[in-house]
Amino acid sequence: MHELTHIGWGTAKVCRGVTDAKGCDDHFYILGNKPETVYGPGFAKLLAKVPFDKNKNFLAATNSDNFAFYAASKFMQKRWKQYPKYPSAWDPNKDLGQNWEAQKSEPGFPPERKNAAVPDAFDYNVDQKSPPADLKNGVYIPMESYPEWYQPVIKAARGDPVPDVTEPTGAPTYNGPANDDIVCETSDGSPEITDCYHAFGTLKMSGSMGVLHGKKDGTWWAGYVQSCALAIFYTEDWGDDCGMSLKDVNDYSTAILEKCAKGDKNVVGGHASIKLANCPGQVQIYHTTDGSPPQGGLQ
Repeated sequence: MHELTHIGWGTAKVCRGVTDAKGCDDHFYILGNKPETVYGPGFAKLLAKVPFDKNKNFLAATNSDNFAFYAASKFMQKRWKQYPKYPSAWDPNKDLGQNWEAQKSEPGFPPERKNAAVPDAFDYNVDQKSPPADLKNGVYIPMESYPEWYQPVIKAARGDPVPDVTEPTGAPTYNGPANDDIVCETSDGSPEITDCYHAFGTLKMSGSMGVLHGKKDGTWWAGYVQSCALAIFYTEDWGDDCGMSLKDVNDYSTAILEKCAKGDKNVVGGHASIKLANCPGQVQIYHTTDGSPPQGGLQ
């Protein structure tokens, strides 16, 4: 992400407000009476705290690492509901080495890197004929070097759910159908399972949002991608007393998929009546031919 922000035609508007200028910079800032390049989250936080240069330019707004670590921080807030407290902002009265030493004493700093002046990955030269042994497996720092609370993230393989590394506050309430309430309609012409996973994506991302209310015999398309359409059919009018959320729709759609999917053919189809109070209707998964909402009512 850091390097992408340097590309003028791709990111100039973010950094400069225009589309035909250069991209973001690697700014210098004075540490211990010496100019140093602003790399790393602790240094980026310092730049954000004391942002203006002599020309009144807001340096953090055009510095590549500030964008990269801002995005990383937003991701951590979304996943784990916490802003990354550490590393803390660097001290402009200390030099580069002193700030690194201070950062090493903070929680979460990998013990294996106690003697590193810069992140280890930067030391690897891609022109070398063979990478260091611990890079061959895609992990530069041994898992045991990370804090115990972070190790579930390291253990997760590609495709696994993102581990929850915070103390759980209780599982969210499941409002989907019981297994016996699901009617499977899977056939060779049903939607592809992979399309349905994509069609459900916005339900997970915006789960707290409410479902669009509608009139009797109406239809609302909660998601559709390629062959898969996910629909809500209103069997009665829905008013403000219906509190169904997108998370609830996801509960229904996931339950239908889990019961009705034919993995050997990568297809799924089915429906279930909504049991939530004051929300009479059905959630249904079925085929759409062109990636647009099917027309008509209940299939």
